[in-house]
Amino acid sequence: MNRPTPRFRDGLETLARHGVEFVVVGGVAAVLNGAPISTFDLDIVHARAPANLDRLLAALTELDARYRDLTGRVLRPELSALAGDGHHQGVDEPRLAPGERDRSAAGPRRAGLRS
Repeated sequence: MNRPTPRFRDGLETLARHGVEFVVVGGVAAVLNGAPISTFDLDIVHARAPANLDRLLAALTELDARYRDLTGRVLRPELSALAGDGHHQGVDEPRLAPGERDRSAAGPRRAGLRS
């Protein structure tokens, strides 16, 4: 099975550009610290301050993030859910297949928040 290559840098740059307060955890944090592992998602823990939640939602909207849904529904993150203390496993972003170019006017829109 060919999995599209995650583009974590795009997501991190988008979060930073929006001024989102967050820390990277999980597999990407391990890789950034030299662990010899592979990962296909970007796990973050974000600050729950109201202004930060607004910035996070704006960044996720720009990234076209959505929750994974096996029935095919498009479920987007909402402010009230992001304010909670739960785990948002399954937040996806559109991916490019290997060798496919991003042709959107805004350029790359993928972060790998959870794929």
